[in-house]
Amino acid sequence: MSLVNLEMIKNIRSLKKIKNEDSFSFTNVCSDNRKYVEEDVFLFLEGDNFDAYSFIDNVIKLSGVKTLIIRWSKERENLFKGNHCVLWVTDSLQFIQDLGTLNAKKFRESGKEIVGITGSNGKTTNKEYVSKLLKLKYSEEEILFTKGNLNNHIGVPLTLLRLSHQHKVAIIEMGTSSFGEIKNLCNMAQPTYGLITCIGEAHLEKLKDLDGVLSEKRALYDYINSHNESKKIILNLDDKYLAKLDVTEKVTNFSVDKNKSDNLLKIEENGICLATKLGKISCSNKTIIGNHNWVNLAQCVLLVLEIYPDIYSSLEKNIDSISFDINLNRGSFINWHSAQVYLDAYNANPASMKASILAYIEQTKSITFDDKLFIVGDMNELGESSDGYHVEIGKFLKKIGAKHCWFIGRFSNKYVEGFGHAEAYLDASQCSSKLLESIKNKQYSSVLIKGSRSLQLESILDIKN
Repeated sequence: MSLVNLEMIKNIRSLKKIKNEDSFSFTNVCSDNRKYVEEDVFLFLEGDNFDAYSFIDNVIKLSGVKTLIIRWSKERENLFKGNHCVLWVTDSLQFIQDLGTLNAKKFRESGKEIVGITGSNGKTTNKEYVSKLLKLKYSEEEILFTKGNLNNHIGVPLTLLRLSHQHKVAIIEMGTSSFGEIKNLCNMAQPTYGLITCIGEAHLEKLKDLDGVLSEKRALYDYINSHNESKKIILNLDDKYLAKLDVTEKVTNFSVDKNKSDNLLKIEENGICLATKLGKISCSNKTIIGNHNWVNLAQCVLLVLEIYPDIYSSLEKNIDSISFDINLNRGSFINWHSAQVYLDAYNANPASMKASILAYIEQTKSITFDDKLFIVGDMNELGESSDGYHVEIGKFLKKIGAKHCWFIGRFSNKYVEGFGHAEAYLDASQCSSKLLESIKNKQYSSVLIKGSRSLQLESILDIKN
């Protein structure tokens, strides 16, 4: 049952009027009629180049939609003749942000926990890991977490509006590309617990440098520390930028260095051992690939133990059997024709690029570099330093021993500049057929595919025989 009701809605300042109250229903919100499933609320958003209201004839025909959220204008109100409940508002985005904030407040005040997760890399991975760990305590229906990449000023309030009486805990992913966004998302979600994954070279077009990234990401740290109802935030002291933050009573930290933290992390060949205040947690789970993901798991374990200490015994016994497989594009091996492909095409920046390359090499150490192909795409939103970062990754590939590389995107020539002789392509479609031919001819038995989301590198594997 949804927390949202008409009484809450009538307290939102951006509400102008309500039509057909008797038809009101509010459980799930959809803002894209192409992705409609069974939501009972449709949100009409507007931007510089689009106006969802132009699709209103299609929307009102959708089976199950009972409530519409529409920016008011006299012309629109006069033209609308339907029987739906209409929430006429002065600003659709502001309305859902205010309502989402109110919904989160009601959820939190009922004694339930809201977890905020941000960082330059691994936000979605950590969100998935936390939700999987929490299933040792709650059913899937009792855990709310961000779907897909709905982690911005639109996605976060839409997620908060999904909070219902059945949920026991919420995990909210928070992304940013410019200063002030994490602070605003924290004010909406009102997290009681937090986790900053790491500080890396991401969104440098507006955040400028790593100090700027820290300044933006630490907004979650600042929120947890400045609100009495907030409890703990997890920090990795091996991240030299996160280590700059003061260790307050609300900070739980960890490190591979016993001189830095009592929560000592040991990364072993096929797992980890994590010392916590409740005891040691050892894990050798076969579904986790790469040292960076072992670190991700460690911080998620600490977070879950802070929220629910009574989960320790169950966690200790069952962590090896949990499947931490994540979505296909986020770093997983698949068999494609006669080759083994490591696909990580969801996003890319210098830190995540190096982590994926190293994870891939570690997992394929029985295969020679002669039989490996590295397909590497652009890293976007790196600002004025973009050229240099791409040259750096080219040099990194050369240094670790890569012999065969295909570079894709507008910075492919910069990769080549750092690596040396290699093939360069403008987009994925230009090399897909050649890859299939190379695999069939046994030229390569293993392939890494890594790049920013906009390149859609996974499309390389969509070729039909």
